[in-house]
Amino acid sequence: MRLIAIFIVSIIFLGTTYTICNSSVSFTFSDLGFADITMKGIGIETYSANLTANIEGKVLVSIILFFYKEYGNAYIEITFYFNNEKISAQLDKSPKNISFMTEDIFNNSLKLVLYKLGLGTITIFSNSTISLSPLHTEQTENIENYNLFFKVAAPFTLLLPFIIRYKQIKKRNEETEIIE
Repeated sequence: MRLIAIFIVSIIFLGTTYTICNSSVSFTFSDLGFADITMKGIGIETYSANLTANIEGKVLVSIILFFYKEYGNAYIEITFYFNNEKISAQLDKSPKNISFMTEDIFNNSLKLVLYKLGLGTITIFSNSTISLSPLHTEQTENIENYNLFFKVAAPFTLLLPFIIRYKQIKKRNEETEIIE
């Protein structure tokens, strides 16, 4: 029974994750002034907005796009320009997750360019979000230290029940020898 409890505690210990507590900022497209973006036929459309965030330094920009394509074979590409960074993605399945790291300044410029080839209509919904999460050098160093710790601790936690069981058997054999 004790062995099972130790094994469960070991698995829980192994399964713990390190999370970073930070002050991320999120915006929906409707917060930025974009209603549902609908594009019919072939063409290019451009949208711009300014984001104000009280984050300085490196940030992780995470974009989640919710969209509907009338025809699955239509080619749709979206390009985001965030300050001086550019990232492009093809919209194939909804939701689409796009992430990249960049430097954040107080007033950030966002521009999105939508390229569409093919028939049908594409609608990008206004509940699509953009999140800015700060990345500090101390946090990335802590993550690396915890990763090393878990790489070392993982084999130990898996072997711990076998080590304990071996010691229990050895102790039981010593007790039986004394009785004889």
